Amino acid sequence: MVRHFVSNQSLHDDLKIQTLPELAFQSYKKLHTAIINHQNPLISNLRSLTNPINPLRRLKQCWPRDLLNI
Repeated sequence: MVRHFVSNQSLHDDLKIQTLPELAFQSYKKLHTAIINHQNPLISNLRSLTNPINPLRRLKQCWPRDLLNI
């Protein structure tokens, strides 16, 4: 029995499908630019690149806003 394997990168390249990190970056960037002039101040505060509730993090967790710094 012969099995053929294709790498994920080959599938993404051949089928022109975005990877999950690329899709997440694009979606968050779109959201980030859409809330610039939102009427609700709570929503417009989400645009901040730092976490206003807990600015100092002891663990290196990946937040969606960190994608904008790449």
